[in-house]
Amino acid sequence: MTNLIQFSKANLRNPVGVLTCPVAAAATFTNDYNITQLTEQIGCRSNKTLLAKLNNDSDFHHLTLEEARRITAVTGDLRILKAWACGLDHQLIPAVPVAPSDEEFSDQLLLMAQRIGTFSASMLEARADGVITKADLAEIKRHAAKAIESIMQLELECEAQVRDWGTDTDV
Repeated sequence: MTNLIQFSKANLRNPVGVLTCPVAAAATFTNDYNITQLTEQIGCRSNKTLLAKLNNDSDFHHLTLEEARRITAVTGDLRILKAWACGLDHQLIPAVPVAPSDEEFSDQLLLMAQRIGTFSASMLEARADGVITKADLAEIKRHAAKAIESIMQLELECEAQVRDWGTDTDV
């Protein structure tokens, strides 16, 4: 499926950051996407039903795993999956389908360096007063996740560039 869902007119802000609860992450879709369009795209019966399923407080309607998968596929928004992974102390790393060009590889290398720098700066800032608060830790974790994602992406891009060349005796 293609990403046909548009941000709702009521809320044009960026999607919420990574949460650690997939149910809470699913609930944020009501703020960021056009529910009427989303309902049609995933094949849900009605807007009210989908809204109830996305509501954390509903005792009658619950979002199924298949519906969560469809929402993710239609929107291209991985927040439910990222929250699930994050809640289990894991990180999602996108796979690279083809080897990047030299320019794309260089861009990825520079992005990785930038994100590691941002992570380091957040650590330095948090430690400046000698106390790391919960808010500081959340910011550090956010920047760490982005840095790790960039490093793993670069590793996958290197792997995609591997070619047979003579004999490898050091493997």
